[in-house]
Amino acid sequence: MQKQGKKRRRHELRATSLDAAIEAAIAIMDRDGLEALTIRNLAEDLGIGTMTLYSYVGGKDDLLDQIALRLLGKIPSEIPTNSSWSAHLIAIMTRLYHVLRQHPGVAATSLTPRGPIAALDPLRELILRILHDVGFPPRDAVNALTALVTYVTGYSIVEHARTDVHMEKERSRLAALPKAEFPHLSAAANLYAAQFSRRTFEAGLKSVIDGLATELSQFPVCRTVGGKKYPPRAGGRPPK
Repeated sequence: MQKQGKKRRRHELRATSLDAAIEAAIAIMDRDGLEALTIRNLAEDLGIGTMTLYSYVGGKDDLLDQIALRLLGKIPSEIPTNSSWSAHLIAIMTRLYHVLRQHPGVAATSLTPRGPIAALDPLRELILRILHDVGFPPRDAVNALTALVTYVTGYSIVEHARTDVHMEKERSRLAALPKAEFPHLSAAANLYAAQFSRRTFEAGLKSVIDGLATELSQFPVCRTVGGKKYPPRAGGRPPK
């Protein structure tokens, strides 16, 4: 009985220490960027030895996976019954945008040799299910998923990199372009330099979703027989 109590306390201590390590790692990444997050820096920040930290995480890759799971797990994973497929996709991608905007280091991990973020798999599965259920063929659903995630991730990364100083330099440069050669771009200098905002993100996302809706309208309608969905046939008749 006493051994079980000690084992339970060790498990609780490990969980608490892992939580502390993840939170400290997120703070370092948010403050100083992805490159600043190392096992050594994290151990120093926590005031523990690197070997002690390795008893909680298997290395930097494991740590990044834990961070992604912690942050991306907050994104809703259920399909609400009272919203359209397009409204649900907008809600999901907007939530992903907020997470990546607050924690740009998570988005930056997708650009490393580690490749795609595994913690997004449940979200990818959900999006594919939504697209499949409204009639997107598999290849088109994957294309749509890629466009949505790439747009949100890329927008978050570029927006984070654009500071007020960058925007002012860009505004001045564009405004000074030869108006005879660049009449539209020079006239849009103020708008273009300040393009990265919540409003422009939502406008871009809406354009992507509207494009998907147009694409969907061109697919033959799937038919349902006895509660089971069948792919469309020539002439639009369901199988008997």
